[in-house]
Amino acid sequence: MFQNFINSRVAIASMSVLALTAISSGAPALAQSGAGRPITGPAPAGVTTPAHLSYGFDTGKTYHYKVLAFFSGQIPKLSEPGTDAHIKAELYYAAKIAKQDEKGMTVAFTVEGETLSFLAKEPGEDGKVNPDDELPFPLPLAQVQSFLNCTAIIKPDGTITSVSGGSTQPIKIDVGVDLRKLFLLVLPVTFPQKGVSPGATWDFSEGFLGKKPGRTTYVGKLDTVKTEGGKSVFQISQTAKSTVLDKIDKEGNSSPDPKKQVGSITGDVSATGTMNFAIPATRTGATTVKPGYYTGQLTTGKMLLNVNLKRDMPDTEHAGKRSVDPISVRGRMTVSVQAGPPADASPAPAASK
Repeated sequence: MFQNFINSRVAIASMSVLALTAISSGAPALAQSGAGRPITGPAPAGVTTPAHLSYGFDTGKTYHYKVLAFFSGQIPKLSEPGTDAHIKAELYYAAKIAKQDEKGMTVAFTVEGETLSFLAKEPGEDGKVNPDDELPFPLPLAQVQSFLNCTAIIKPDGTITSVSGGSTQPIKIDVGVDLRKLFLLVLPVTFPQKGVSPGATWDFSEGFLGKKPGRTTYVGKLDTVKTEGGKSVFQISQTAKSTVLDKIDKEGNSSPDPKKQVGSITGDVSATGTMNFAIPATRTGATTVKPGYYTGQLTTGKMLLNVNLKRDMPDTEHAGKRSVDPISVRGRMTVSVQAGPPADASPAPAASK
């Protein structure tokens, strides 16, 4: 049953972002340390706005992240009509900064660990799951790594210039999420080329829902700036939308071949989220740091994903009739920084260069 699920992009997108999926988030990612909606407010003392923001990592260092994801809804081959399926997934990512040059940061993303479970019901807002309601479904780590391990070149503003490695082989249904780019949960927003103050918004072109001109939109917003643990923390939110117009073959899989197309999958995917973007208390480097320019990293994030699609194809049991089925999935994903790999992590194959 799970193999059917992982062969659907909805699941994978979700899962990965998990985690196995999935991803988000995470769907645009959203990072939020407290409950409730972020409140726009002035920057604290010591922070100059408008602020020019960029991602910054140390060459040669490996960063570790955990993604926890829950998915519920009508998922083909996993749920019966009118009955939702419920999935829990955990994904552990390692991001090694191989080098940095004028092209950007070369980052090798590796999956260090993953777990997947089916749930009897959708968890509450606190994400707690009764062990009696959880059925683990083991999946070989090597299989997940073959899909998700990749190397990306990323500019300091978050723009992706290339991705190598990984595999699109498991993607059978296009719902607008690029499986190999699940790492965007830890780099969820592309920053603008201008400085921003609390309340300011900006558009960008690529994120967790993929990049399709005219069919995907992303809007970032600087909600507020605060001081936390000796660091300046910029709380940034985002909204993302994607329109799905996909042609499918008789098996229900995406097909670019007009001769094999017998149906369609249409609808929309949306995501909302926030991230806490932290700036170190001490800012040093080879060059002088300009006032108003801040380099940092995501520390926590959260993403809410909503997939609302309709699959229309020939009814295999009734000749001459059509079968119209919903693909409706709710996802919530959180991402957090980890001190190191999970305790049971096993050696992973190197990401492609």
